[in-house]
Amino acid sequence: MATYPLEKILADYESGKMDVEMTLGHSLQHIGQLHASQSAANADRQALHKQVNTIEHALRSLQDELGALKRLVAGTKTPSHPKGQEIAPTSGEKPATDR
Repeated sequence: MATYPLEKILADYESGKMDVEMTLGHSLQHIGQLHASQSAANADRQALHKQVNTIEHALRSLQDELGALKRLVAGTKTPSHPKGQEIAPTSGEKPATDR
C-alpha cells in the first residue's frame, strides 16, 4: 500500500490541507510499512547469523585439521631420540650418534 511521504503528510496537516483522521491513516500506513521492513530485515539478519555460525564451525574444523597435519609433519621431521644420544645399533652395526 503506497502512501504519501511522511514530510508531505506532516506539512499538509500543519497547513490544514489534511485533517486529523487522514493524517492518522497515513501515519498508520507508514507504521505498517516500517514494521514489514523491520520484519524482513530481522529475517535476513537471522539467516546471515546462521551462515556465520556455519562458517565459524567450518573454520574451527579446518583449524583443528591444520593443527593435526602440522603435528604429523613435525613428528616425521624430528628424530625419535634427542641429539647427541646414541642410536641403538641393529644387528651387526657399530653404535652411532647424531650429528
